[in-house]
Amino acid sequence: MEAVAHDLAVSRATLYRVVGSRDRLLGEVLWRLAAGALDQARDRRTSDGIEGVIEVVRDFARRMLATRPLRAFVAAEPETATRVLVTVHRRGIAAISALFDEVGLGKRGPFDGAATGLVDDPERVAYLLIRIVESLCFAELAGTRPDLELTEQTVRGLLVQACTPRQSRLARLRGAAMCLVWTSIPEALLAESRLPLVLAGA
Repeated sequence: MEAVAHDLAVSRATLYRVVGSRDRLLGEVLWRLAAGALDQARDRRTSDGIEGVIEVVRDFARRMLATRPLRAFVAAEPETATRVLVTVHRRGIAAISALFDEVGLGKRGPFDGAATGLVDDPERVAYLLIRIVESLCFAELAGTRPDLELTEQTVRGLLVQACTPRQSRLARLRGAAMCLVWTSIPEALLAESRLPLVLAGA
């Protein structure tokens, strides 16, 4: 902070009064880096839907992994990096939620099988996606190496699940009832009657 104050030609007291704390200042720097990389990745997107999100994630992750000052910061101050990450989550969730709308994965009804989009809460999905990408960009904090392929697979799995229509309660009850019927009727009765045809709608 002393070096920053010197470069800005202000006192440390003035700097702390403006930025609040070192962690807050680092959070702003991290967000600027992330927001810039995300904007560039969104501008380069060529696909819609899940593939569009994967495209953006891939481009963003490569940019962040190639940012040497960020890598040096994570290596030198892992505990600070962990604290600072929390300060940018809310803005990241808003940005990813906006991306979902851009690629046509806006919110839809949980039982709407005709439309394409998220059936889960977009903010919840955005939060999970951010945590997955963080585990790639800050893999060193967990003592592992970044694995972009694994990250893409995990994000794809998350989005496919989040876009899969849910069965209605009535459909689940009907399925359970049919299972109960088939498991409770004696096999001999099924073989000697038309019950299977009746149940099948014949």
